[in-house]
Amino acid sequence: MAKNRNIIREQNLALVMRQFFKNERLLAADLVKLTGISMVTINSLLKDLVKDNKVLEGKLIQKEIGRPAVEYSLNTQILNSLFVSIRAIDAQLYVYSYYVDVRGRVLETKKIFFSDVTEAGFQAIMKEQIASYEDIYKIGILFPGKISKGVAVSSLHDVFNQWNFAKIFSELTSVPVAIQNDAHLLTIGHCIQNKISLNQAIVGIFLPKNSMPGITLIANNDLIEGNNALAGEAKYLPSLIRNGAPQNQQEMLECLIDILGFYNAAFAPKNFVLYVDGLDQSTILERVAADTIFPQQKNKLNLQFVEDFEDSARFGIHWMLFQNTPFSFSD
Repeated sequence: MAKNRNIIREQNLALVMRQFFKNERLLAADLVKLTGISMVTINSLLKDLVKDNKVLEGKLIQKEIGRPAVEYSLNTQILNSLFVSIRAIDAQLYVYSYYVDVRGRVLETKKIFFSDVTEAGFQAIMKEQIASYEDIYKIGILFPGKISKGVAVSSLHDVFNQWNFAKIFSELTSVPVAIQNDAHLLTIGHCIQNKISLNQAIVGIFLPKNSMPGITLIANNDLIEGNNALAGEAKYLPSLIRNGAPQNQQEMLECLIDILGFYNAAFAPKNFVLYVDGLDQSTILERVAADTIFPQQKNKLNLQFVEDFEDSARFGIHWMLFQNTPFSFSD
């Protein structure tokens, strides 16, 4: 019985925290209406949340009827996280560091030139970033490659292959760290931003300049990662093994068309989410419209375009850190 009561209480706490995440400031009476939990239980939960510093007591609010009531708010300061994006810009590597509150609002941004591209060099950058902030709830890393069991099994130009990210961070901090592929987080972030359900079949295609594309496969609200997280590692497609990475805009365009045709047949997604560095939407849409293959395919293309890499990336990192918690943007 005691165990069941604890489970119910934890469920009620999660419901209350979810409402604080969605509404910022609430009265106890508001929580009763939003959750269906009794006033007696709500008051008890609020007492515990205030004691644990998860919720803050605010000023008295006078409603139209009745006595003044205390306004409560989520203590976002204890939930600030470090979002990190490793990116290649104009053939140079950079580490973008964002100190972000639980609602995804950026409190501080840093762009660091990644000059010493070694495990020790990356660890030094992260050590400095972690030391810069008094409180870090979680750390999320957007990575240009695939990670399996904390180790890079494939990466941009193979530069990070076999890096042990689990070891790098275990030597730095006890803060929970999650790391995921850039194409995956970009695709998911775009979907969350635009309220596209992850419960359908989705293919994401990230095609940077002078580099191999990354592919994301989503179905039933989950990533399909395959053996050793290598699903969607497009550089292992036969055509790209034979021809190598696209070297100019025309080659990028033809590479994209090949990938669209293949995955439209093999996966039949509801949506494709595209980020193609250096090609504008009109060029892509004109080439798709001119192609003779797509009209013969049963599944019709529905193309979505990522507008802002970093914005979508941050939404993706937020999803990675806070999915299945009261602080998730996706219901």
